[in-house]
Amino acid sequence: MPYIPIIIAIVLLILAALIYYTVKKAIRYVKRTLRTVSRTAFNAASIMQGIEQSRNEQLSSKKSVSGMTRIYLPQIERDFPTFHYEACRQKAETLLKSIFLCLSSGDVQLLKHASDALKQQVTMQIEALRQQGIRTHYSDITIHQTEIAEYIKQNGRCVIVLQSAVGYVHYTTQNGTLVAGSKTATQQEKYNIELHYVQNAEELADYAESRAIGLTCPNCGAPIEQLGQKACAYCGSGIIELNAYAWEFCRYEKI
Repeated sequence: MPYIPIIIAIVLLILAALIYYTVKKAIRYVKRTLRTVSRTAFNAASIMQGIEQSRNEQLSSKKSVSGMTRIYLPQIERDFPTFHYEACRQKAETLLKSIFLCLSSGDVQLLKHASDALKQQVTMQIEALRQQGIRTHYSDITIHQTEIAEYIKQNGRCVIVLQSAVGYVHYTTQNGTLVAGSKTATQQEKYNIELHYVQNAEELADYAESRAIGLTCPNCGAPIEQLGQKACAYCGSGIIELNAYAWEFCRYEKI
């Protein structure tokens, strides 16, 4: 039959066209899939890079402090006319730097302007690090800003909370191996330091068990609710003010 070769040729051409179309479609699909996978991988890498960059920016950006000095300082100066804020602020910053030096060296004797309560707090932290076989290192310490963040005055108790924005290089090692932090990157943190007003601190040595000493009437034991109060509001007994007033730094914390 003379048409059979023609029919076979047409069928072969159709099959070849179908194969070509199928292969071309498969190639396009593979290319499209590879592009999608590549974009996904790139986006994932970009996201992870963005997260890491954001984290690094947060660590390196100076922290803002709760600056309530303008509000609280006039109140404090009315209650304590001899209070010198600038000297207090400088002592707080010196104290904070000395805390980091103590933790780095393991020597609490380097602590400056600290009460017995604060010395005990730092001593316990040093001992905890020693028991874990961990060394913590602080360097390039910079205190950007210190402000009064809170003034607590209740039932004769007085606490000034100072807040500092601090920058430093901080890392931790164990058996000489870096386990946390960076030896080069600067971290930014915030710290609170509590300044307590203590009456007759030498006799009231147990003040560290509470946030501050509550002053009481020597006759009936009622709380003295107002600073400078001359008589007990409950029994009427006269109150003799002691001269052994003192502001002491009693506690610190990273926030």
